[in-house]
Amino acid sequence: MRKFLVMSILLAGFSATAQAQSTEPVRIGVLVDRSSVFSGADGNGSILGAQMAVEDFGGKVLGRPVEIMPADHQNKADIGATIAREWIERYNVSAIAEGGNSSVAFAVQDIVRDRNAAFLNVNGTSSELSNKACTPKSVYWNIDTYALAKTIGTLVTKAGGDSWFFVTADYTFGHALQNDTTKMVTAAGGKVLGSAVHPFNNTDFASQLLQAQMSGAKVVAFADSATDFSAAMKQASEFGLASGGQKLVGLLVFINDIEAMGLKTAQGLEFASLGEWNSSPAMMAWSKKFMARYDLHMPPVPGHFGFYSVIRHYLEAVQAAGTLDAETVVAKMKEMPLDDFYAKGARFRADGRLLADVHVVRVRKPSDVKEPYDYFDNIAVIKGEDAFRPVAESQCPLLKQ
Repeated sequence: MRKFLVMSILLAGFSATAQAQSTEPVRIGVLVDRSSVFSGADGNGSILGAQMAVEDFGGKVLGRPVEIMPADHQNKADIGATIAREWIERYNVSAIAEGGNSSVAFAVQDIVRDRNAAFLNVNGTSSELSNKACTPKSVYWNIDTYALAKTIGTLVTKAGGDSWFFVTADYTFGHALQNDTTKMVTAAGGKVLGSAVHPFNNTDFASQLLQAQMSGAKVVAFADSATDFSAAMKQASEFGLASGGQKLVGLLVFINDIEAMGLKTAQGLEFASLGEWNSSPAMMAWSKKFMARYDLHMPPVPGHFGFYSVIRHYLEAVQAAGTLDAETVVAKMKEMPLDDFYAKGARFRADGRLLADVHVVRVRKPSDVKEPYDYFDNIAVIKGEDAFRPVAESQCPLLKQ
């Protein structure tokens, strides 16, 4: 009798635990920059993209409600890592989508490596995340420094821009972008004459721009992004670099950067991305829904629709796999085709890299802009297989299996 009573209590406990697990929300952490340099290209727009993905999926997966948990990493790797650890260990977060900062992305990827959570990297742009640092629990959704360097570095050099000077942000992303672009420029027959670094969230670029001007380089490339990039471009215009014959190249550019510096300064600027808000009818339709709800009422940038796409695909993979086990779900994400406006028909590799086509666009002259935010002419499309790091050059052990 006593043995039966003990067994009944245990079974009741198991039943209560199973019931609690079945009703507990499936939580997805959205870790972004909401208050600093990348807030325009990330921030509330990324959170909105994630929420729209959950809504369009139906709000539930495996019979459980889906909950988005947003947080601000403040561009600090230690804060990002602390948030990620607490999310997983205290709140059973099953996946973390990260945006805005490569240093934070490396820290979060290290956290999930030994825990049961998936890492959905959207805006951590360093190509090393999917190279030596890759994990079987991670996917890499947006463009990276290798693809940015391969497209712009190669195209500009072969078009005659065969001498370069870099103005580089002094942190992980900036150095990765300069290093990757240097390799591509050299491979295309060009040479790098020098570089000058600037601190993160900088306001005065006079020293760096004077060095660039004095170098005599045909190309001045900005290995930075967001407010650093737009501020540097405005000062470069004041210093007369472009009017003096030097070609200005942005290596990571967003439409809000164009707004910040103005079309007069940005005209002629060429850059690469996985698409702009009006790249296709499907992209434009989604973007208009986004703009109607976005607090800045600006078109989305690739990170915003990247958050939508990766979380929607993650939920579809969870449903198909019938589990929240991170490795199982990520393997299913790689197996399933991507069928949305972001990168329709794109395929995945074993390292988690999404091989989406890369678009090269040129900013129009102010006189050529006829509709709001219709700022770009498409000048080239590079297949994903040709833009991203080839398997033969990768050090990711997942590609060697």
